[in-house]
Amino acid sequence: TKQLCLKEMRDFIMLKRKSEPYKLSKIGEARLGCAHPTLQALIREMLWYKDLSVIETTRSQAKQLEYVAKGVSKTLYSKHLPKEDGYSRAIDIYPYPVPRVQGEIDSRSREWDKLAAVAFYCAGKLGIDNLAWGGLWTTLVDKPHYELEEK
Repeated sequence: TKQLCLKEMRDFIMLKRKSEPYKLSKIGEARLGCAHPTLQALIREMLWYKDLSVIETTRSQAKQLEYVAKGVSKTLYSKHLPKEDGYSRAIDIYPYPVPRVQGEIDSRSREWDKLAAVAFYCAGKLGIDNLAWGGLWTTLVDKPHYELEEK
């Protein structure tokens, strides 16, 4: 599930760790605090390499029902729903700045693949071997979405 374009991987390998990490907004920090600590660590590591925005972590059952009704989600058992410990096992992130074409988010931009390359590189550094990316799904491609698969 970690098959990314080799060009993105080569481009990423040429990147250097910044002298200081990029910063999340206050809203992004608050959202990140609702994600599982493993995802929090992943995002913190990614910020040393690429600027990004945290869009969503936890969501309510009502919001999940709304998303299923709209067709933007296919399950009522989303990993965005908080577990007993209060944390979600999913996070939606955007590259910053968000790639746009004529004012609309460009889901075909290579920036999503570059962000995924950074995510999997950092996951490897941190020993996270159960990261899944919605950009590799075939039934409902969801490029902002990352989740922790059950081990």
